[in-house]
Amino acid sequence: MHVAFPSVFLFSLAGVCLAVALPLRYCGVKPNPWYGVRFPQSYTSAEHWRQINRRGASLLIGWALSMAALALLFALPVPMSPGIQSVIALVYPLSVFVPVLITYRYARALPPVLDRDDVPPRW
Repeated sequence: MHVAFPSVFLFSLAGVCLAVALPLRYCGVKPNPWYGVRFPQSYTSAEHWRQINRRGASLLIGWALSMAALALLFALPVPMSPGIQSVIALVYPLSVFVPVLITYRYARALPPVLDRDDVPPRW
């Protein structure tokens, strides 16, 4: 069975996104200078960091699962031109900006921090 390049590309990209998002969603990554959702609102408190990272990771997991489903659809013998598959495989990853924008809007809607004792360092 021949599996098309778009299917392999999308499935690999979905796997990388899941590997990045799962620890943020379920392991409670603490504020750090390398890994996490890095909006200015993330640094206002440790609680904001946790909430924003959990929301962003949840949205990224959903996006990655939809991309994996699309990759599996491409692997099936569905009559579709290889050119259309290639265009979809190259354009669909750009839709990652949708969960990023939703996470940013969520971060901006969080209430201001009143207690500044738990503010994570800003690197």
